Amino acid sequence: PPSDAEAAYRNRKKGHSMNFQVVVNASMKIMDICARFTGSCHDSFVLHQSGMYRLFSSGRIRRGWLLRDHGYPLKEWLMTPVVNPATDAHKLYNSAHINCFRCLDRSGGELLVQARESL
Repeated sequence: PPSDAEAAYRNRKKGHSMNFQVVVNASMKIMDICARFTGSCHDSFVLHQSGMYRLFSSGRIRRGWLLRDHGYPLKEWLMTPVVNPATDAHKLYNSAHINCFRCLDRSGGELLVQARESL
């Protein structure tokens, strides 16, 4: 990182990084990438600054959802897991949420592998 902005690139694990958001569909096709924030920026900040947030918030995207973890507010289009699931329905929802989220992890891992191979 540039020496005059080194602190901005320091993430919560004390390493230097960029924070980027990748939106994929269920087939792992990349639909959107937001890659302009330093590692010190929280994921929710990146989401709120992204074009996808504006498209969903304004209603320009009416069908579909974004999946995030419990650190995000629940919105019609932003699905988060149920904290302390008490019913079978909540547990089933959380299981489905986790399985979909794994798709995101795989796509992010594949993106990093491809980036490393192109260097």
